[in-house]
Amino acid sequence: MPSPRCLFSIGESDNMLFAVAGKDLQSNESLDTVMCYDVEKMKWSETKKLPLKVHGHAVVSHKGTVYCIGGKTDDNKALNKMFAYNHKQSEWRELAAMKTPRAMFGSVVHGGRIVVAGGVNEDGLTALSEAYDFTANKWEPFVDFPQERSSVNLLSSSGSLYAVGGFAMVETESKEVAPTEVTDVWQ
Repeated sequence: MPSPRCLFSIGESDNMLFAVAGKDLQSNESLDTVMCYDVEKMKWSETKKLPLKVHGHAVVSHKGTVYCIGGKTDDNKALNKMFAYNHKQSEWRELAAMKTPRAMFGSVVHGGRIVVAGGVNEDGLTALSEAYDFTANKWEPFVDFPQERSSVNLLSSSGSLYAVGGFAMVETESKEVAPTEVTDVWQ
C-alpha cells in the first residue's frame, strides 16, 4: 500500500480492493483517502475520498457497492453515518444513519442485510446490534449481542451468523472488572 495506515477497513468491487480511510500513526490523524488495488494489474491508485475523515469504522461490500459504516473522528466522537461507494461512477453517497453511533464493531452482510454488532461509543462498550435493509434504506434493531464487546468479527456462513473474539470488560475472580481479550465463538 503506498501510504501506511491502521484502523482502516477494506472492501471489494469489480476485481478492485478498496482500503478505506483509517488513521496515520505518525500524524495521529484520521484519514479520508481511499486506496484502490487492482488485483489484475497488481497496482495501487488513489480513488475518490470519503466525505469525512474516520478510523475504527467498518466496510462491507454487496453487489458491487462498498459501504463504509460508523467509526470515529479525530476528536474520538463515534459516528452513526453510512456511505456507499459506486466505483464505476467514482461517487460516495450518504445513506440512512445507524440508530447507534459506534466504532470498532463487527459487520457483515447476512440474510440480505448489513448486520452490525457491538462496538464502542461515548457511553463505552455496547451490545446493541442493528440491521440495514438495502431496499428500504433503513436500519432496524437486530438481536442484541449477549455481551458488551468491541473489535468483534462477524461472519455469515451457510445461513448462520457467527461472532468471534473481540474485547470486553469481564469480572475477574476477585470481583474486579478488567479489560479482557475474548476468544469465544457465538452462533
